[in-house]
Amino acid sequence: MKYLSLLILFFFASANSQSNFNSESFSVTKDDLELNIYAKDSTANALVIREIGSTHLNSRTYNLETEVEKKIKIFNKNGFDHAEVFITLFKESKRKKESVESIKATVYNLENGTIEKTKLKKISVFEEAVSDNLISVKIVFPKVKEGSVIVYSYTKVSPFFYKYKGWNFQDDIPKLYSEYNASIPAILEYHAKLVGDLKFTTKELSIKKYCFRASGSDGNCNVSKYVIKDISAFIEEDFMTTKDNYLARIEYELKTIRGYNGRTKHLTKTWKNVDRKILTETSLGNEFIRVNQFENLLSKKITSETNNLEKAKMILRYVQENYIWNGNDLILNGVSTKNLVEKKTGNVGDINMLLHHLLGNNDIPVKPIILSTRDNGFATVLYPVISDFNYLIIKAEIDGKTYLLDATDEYLSFGEIPFRCLNHYGRVLDFVNGSDWYEIGINEASLVEYSYILNIDTDQNMTGNVDFNASRYHALSLKEDYFEKEEQFIEDFKNEYDDIEISNFKVTTTDKASTKFLINFDVNKTTEAIGNSIYVNPILFQFFKKNPFKLQERTYPIDFGFKDTYIYKIKIKIDKSYNIIEIPETVNLILPNKDASLMFTAQKKNNQVSLYFKLSFKKPLYESLYYEALKKIMSTVVDLQNNSLIVLEKKE
Repeated sequence: MKYLSLLILFFFASANSQSNFNSESFSVTKDDLELNIYAKDSTANALVIREIGSTHLNSRTYNLETEVEKKIKIFNKNGFDHAEVFITLFKESKRKKESVESIKATVYNLENGTIEKTKLKKISVFEEAVSDNLISVKIVFPKVKEGSVIVYSYTKVSPFFYKYKGWNFQDDIPKLYSEYNASIPAILEYHAKLVGDLKFTTKELSIKKYCFRASGSDGNCNVSKYVIKDISAFIEEDFMTTKDNYLARIEYELKTIRGYNGRTKHLTKTWKNVDRKILTETSLGNEFIRVNQFENLLSKKITSETNNLEKAKMILRYVQENYIWNGNDLILNGVSTKNLVEKKTGNVGDINMLLHHLLGNNDIPVKPIILSTRDNGFATVLYPVISDFNYLIIKAEIDGKTYLLDATDEYLSFGEIPFRCLNHYGRVLDFVNGSDWYEIGINEASLVEYSYILNIDTDQNMTGNVDFNASRYHALSLKEDYFEKEEQFIEDFKNEYDDIEISNFKVTTTDKASTKFLINFDVNKTTEAIGNSIYVNPILFQFFKKNPFKLQERTYPIDFGFKDTYIYKIKIKIDKSYNIIEIPETVNLILPNKDASLMFTAQKKNNQVSLYFKLSFKKPLYESLYYEALKKIMSTVVDLQNNSLIVLEKKE
């Protein structure tokens, strides 16, 4: 970055900018103060009435300056968090660091029909070191109460022009108006990355002539103005990756610097350049010269196996059982399989690269895949951003079939990777033919199934035997909980269903790496009688205690991570002393193309009722346009679990 600093001084002699702010639009009226609810979102605790950001290059200092001004309404106490502002500053050295200047703030309240203003005092601004390179500036507003309106502004000054300030249009509270303006000298070329599904109300791109002088010549600026109005709050919900994947925002990354003297500096590399850098300048690259250093680790039983698939399974099991992941996700630097073998513990790069070497040494074609985990966000596809990647798995080709492997968890079965890795795509590292993108998908559906027969006797007692089957990703956490603390697992299971007497509890799965987790147990429960009628809900165990989808509108995808299936198979044998008066109605809900479905049937034959329930999600990912349909399906699921009643009547 030292080269960049010198280059900016060489390129720029003069720059001009003009603030886009209109102070009149940030004035506070009595109507603002009397507003007590946001009509489009009655649950909102606060509301951004207006915000404007503007970034430009200062003509004298060559610093990037970002002016921010906001006007926020506080509806209730739960909105008081928005009466505190945190600004993160980057510091490279004592002399070279970002700063905040010109902080101004006023809190407006309505007192006896009169607007009262309270201005910010210096004591209300706090600075705290977060790390060696990060500083947090906290602004606390005085006299904030329910109904307050806050107007504040500040200027963020940065000597790091390569870190051009982006803008978040969306937050966890709604916004009426959000605007961002950027003025970029034409000799600086940035990648502009737009994130989120929201559409711009205004998008204006223009060229401003003679906005700066470089090398004695007048230069132009690329000027942009982005506006989004009526922005709904971003509310996190189940079945999603990190919210950073979906928050509407714009980000910039410096691509190229061009000088009038013909000098050009390309900062964004091609994948070909990145591949070469990984191979020659990282510890991960150094690992490829160690491929043949671990020939004596495996037993003869493993190396002599003639079936490649069985051999690969044994090699994976060996690494899982003999080396412990320390929880660190180092994949480019800090990777050393030699240290792993000595210490028996290491980071994800250590463990999975050892797996890579052992498989490769035994004639199984393998390649590493680097990826970004679900909580780390999507990796940038348009151009290489190597810092986006934080995890590494192995791709193996065996008998014409592809397997994705990870040895960090002894509960993973062959061909299974951790749930955190199910983030759509990764980058296959191939230093001969060049790296390429790879879609990370799991073809097999995960399953949860209850299958049981219940008997209802003359005394209204309901008894039976239950088979429980969880497979793949549903089995993973259950296996870990059970094998780590068996007694606690059984106790917790029984406590979760304290209205049912559970006995003879037995887990039949003995292999930690099995794709299934199987349980069998007996149940006993007394049915409910009202008058001469007996009400039986045979669905004793619920897949979903409540609907996970509650939003009025969801603007981001529903991401399950994998295909999913839930099944009940239930038979109820009823003593002949009862008449069956009523059974549940059939339900059949299907999404277009049968991408998801809910089927529920109840059949009566003699004194037996058979119930069958199947909920299927045939895709791991659904676009937001499916939200209402999925919300309806899940609402029906919860209703069926709670209200699938069989009504019996005692014979006279």
